[in-house]
Amino acid sequence: MDSPALPSAIAVEQQIALLQRLAASLRDSQTALLRMNLRDLEEHTGLQNALCGELKAWDKASRRTHGIGTQPEYPGRQRWDDLQERLNAALEQVRYLNKVYAALLRRAQRSVQIMDNLLRNSSGSYIGRGAELCRVDSNEVRS
Repeated sequence: MDSPALPSAIAVEQQIALLQRLAASLRDSQTALLRMNLRDLEEHTGLQNALCGELKAWDKASRRTHGIGTQPEYPGRQRWDDLQERLNAALEQVRYLNKVYAALLRRAQRSVQIMDNLLRNSSGSYIGRGAELCRVDSNEVRS
């Protein structure tokens, strides 16, 4: 009686593994962002896109087969409930990490905007002073 749930249980285990990989990549992206490591940030963004694509494919397939939570009572029901708990925990972790990552990205964007505004508003004063300091009088060169 446990065998009808087995393919679904395997699929849920695979989805949990994908979510855990996504969570790890989100954590690594946060570290790359804080360290300003663009190469790692781009690498993890690509990995996240691939993992999300796999999760979307799994979601479509599970909807066609009536999805998780539709299993009848059977002797292995406790295993199914444990899988459901692990899946929910993995989903919650990814949601939380997405919120943290989004906040870090907003903060980085604000910092870039501040620096851009500073450079735009004070570029004339810095260039003017620097140009005077670097200017060489042709009469001084001849002596």
